[in-house]
Amino acid sequence: MAKFNVLVVDDANFIREFVRRGLTTTIPHVAVLEAVNGRHAQDILASKPVDIILCDWEMPEVDGHELLSWVRSDDRFQNLPFIMVTSRGEKSHVVTAVQAGIDGYVVKPFSIDSLIAKMHEALSRRGKSMTPTSKSATSSDMPGSDAVAILTANYKREPKESPESKSESVAILTANYKREPKESPDAKAVPTVKESPPKQDRTAGDVKTERGRSILARVTAQLRFGGRAARCLVQRLDLIGAVVVIPQEVGCPAVMDQAVFALVLESPPIHVKDLNAVVNAVEVIESRSENRFVRITLRFVDEDPKKNDALARLLTVV
Repeated sequence: MAKFNVLVVDDANFIREFVRRGLTTTIPHVAVLEAVNGRHAQDILASKPVDIILCDWEMPEVDGHELLSWVRSDDRFQNLPFIMVTSRGEKSHVVTAVQAGIDGYVVKPFSIDSLIAKMHEALSRRGKSMTPTSKSATSSDMPGSDAVAILTANYKREPKESPESKSESVAILTANYKREPKESPDAKAVPTVKESPPKQDRTAGDVKTERGRSILARVTAQLRFGGRAARCLVQRLDLIGAVVVIPQEVGCPAVMDQAVFALVLESPPIHVKDLNAVVNAVEVIESRSENRFVRITLRFVDEDPKKNDALARLLTVV
């Protein structure tokens, strides 16, 4: 079967690697072409078929806005979906990109799931899909203000968490935090998760989710805030931020407080050291036991490329 060709244009190697691994492990029949700047992307577009472009804004020689203008001025690429992937999230930049003819706008840091969702939207808007044999269609006219709203509406959506995952988090965290070799009365009171019978028809997404949860359970994580440090359980993790659970007895930060987050995965060995973060939300978890826990939503604000590279490598494992 023919390949679905994605051109990733970014001068940051770890971003290109993160996107390449994320797409190739998620989308069947995908091929990722990489360019370090707009000039390199122009050479690739002139010589190879491309189904969609994912492009950074700020790059040397030819930047993302210049590449977009060049693409839209060439009759060969009039219907080629173009998504801007950038750290420039101001509305003025979004409006500028919309006026230049983008099909999607993704703000760094981002998750692979959110990126793929934007790709589906952009392709659909052009009458295309990720099926390599899909037919092209002319894009519909869209007012500028509506385009800005549609391109940015899904950025902060987060999946809802089921009650079962809450119970599982409490059970795992209690076991790791107390480190009691024998069962104690408190441990008996901690809710546990019963294993459900295996389903015969499991999708690839189900398998990937289960594998991700298994690896996250092996991650050792620490959160530091206000002169305190607490070992924590990681419930969700991506390039944007994390959701962690800590015992309430160690205290908890307030919303908008600064925090430092560190992760260690022993196998394969990956250390993510001291990611700077901001607390976005704090929630007390209800528990049947005497132990109480706090769920904390973090948003990463660290711009250190080495830390981001380590986080991207960890996420490709998860």
